Amino acid sequence: MQLFSKTWDLADAFENDSYLVVYCPKIFKQKVLPFGSVASATAFLRVANAIWKMGTKLLRLVWTSYFGDFFFLVEEPTFRHTDLVVTSLFSMLGWKLSTEKLLDYSTICKVLGVEFDMRMSGDSLTTV
Repeated sequence: MQLFSKTWDLADAFENDSYLVVYCPKIFKQKVLPFGSVASATAFLRVANAIWKMGTKLLRLVWTSYFGDFFFLVEEPTFRHTDLVVTSLFSMLGWKLSTEKLLDYSTICKVLGVEFDMRMSGDSLTTV
């Protein structure tokens, strides 16, 4: 069984978390996520984990999440179906995917600088 991989990367991942609400009540849109403020990175990681969990529990996807990157392994017959399911999930949730990083399925895939090589997965060997 030959495995293929693909990574979905969130475009402008921190943009959706860059709103600030004060008691007035007023809402301010910041240009970037306020990483100087308390727990902003933690808040984004919770959102990424929630997306991962929705895919896992509701759609029964077997995938991983590392910060804003979602990594998937599939066999060739399920390429199109998997693409449809995952891109639909992100679309329904209002998240844009990074188009420059959105590559086709391959036996070699990079996730945040780590390369996964599945060319010998049919022989039960994968290298990282």
